[in-house]
Amino acid sequence: MRQKGFTLLFLLLLLLAAAVSLSLTAIIFISKLQNSKTESDQGQKVSDRKIEQILVEGSWTISLGQEGLPSDWVYKFFPDGNYTQQLYTDTFTKPSSGKWRIVPEGNKNKLIHEPLDNSKRCYWLPCEVFVEYDSASDELLVSGANLVGAPRLKHSK
Repeated sequence: MRQKGFTLLFLLLLLLAAAVSLSLTAIIFISKLQNSKTESDQGQKVSDRKIEQILVEGSWTISLGQEGLPSDWVYKFFPDGNYTQQLYTDTFTKPSSGKWRIVPEGNKNKLIHEPLDNSKRCYWLPCEVFVEYDSASDELLVSGANLVGAPRLKHSK
């Protein structure tokens, strides 16, 4: 009888230790998740320059290819409201161009870009997307319809 009591006490202590360990792991995980979100948010708010000013500085690239088969979409926005987009890959592609503008929508900025040839072919970047600038990584985060997650476009000055 005494051995069963010790076994039961041991099992209870083991369960308690496991519960404490799980709780601490969950707290650490949530804390790291919140810290990473806070750091990302701070990176976006470091600069008070408008998104329009940031967009026209250099070019923005999303790499979709793999090693040995590069495939980069490069977007360049100009202060006069024009833009170009070009696919750089293993074959030549002709750049296309159009007009762009930023439209505030709630607390977000919507980038609308329309091809000049009226084809409505915006290729990789949909014609209407939400954009956020992450100053910590110097990247443009895009989100919206037909996009999974928030792809990042790298900035080249």
